[in-house]
Amino acid sequence: VHPDDLAQAVERWAESLASGANYEAEFRLRRADGAWRWHITRAILLRDALDRPRRWIGTNTDIEGQKRDRQHLLESERRLRLSQQAAGIASMEVDVASDRIFGSDELWEMFGLPCQVSAPATDIEQLVLAEDRTNCSTTQTREDGSAEPNVAYRIRRADTGELRWISRHMEFLLDHTGAP
Repeated sequence: VHPDDLAQAVERWAESLASGANYEAEFRLRRADGAWRWHITRAILLRDALDRPRRWIGTNTDIEGQKRDRQHLLESERRLRLSQQAAGIASMEVDVASDRIFGSDELWEMFGLPCQVSAPATDIEQLVLAEDRTNCSTTQTREDGSAEPNVAYRIRRADTGELRWISRHMEFLLDHTGAP
């Protein structure tokens, strides 16, 4: 076990020994060639017919690739967030089945709405000026996949009432039947 990970691994093991609770920990193990690789270790206590502790059985699973992939994803998400902030753009997804919008923090800021995980599509649509609403997608055009992919329209921000131009570009993700 890597020296930086040893204390926590031993502490968790002592807790499991004392309580009989399942053991799980992530730490680096040294391979025969000297390289350190991340592993997740799990162990359970086996008991006999009288519920007395009998033995521990466990596994070590190499998760080096998962750790590396997780780090790459975090770095990619950070770059995306920073580039959106620098460009003054936002990202959003519309779940066609629920007609809810899931957006980046920048999306909610752009429309003057409180930052949230998701909101009904109508919360955004009602901010579009009446004379520009024909440019926007609707529940029906999202459901049938006929919404215009690239449009511009004006909104009135929810918080300040300020008029703002929005340029929206979208792409449909289709299910196995070809439906959005």
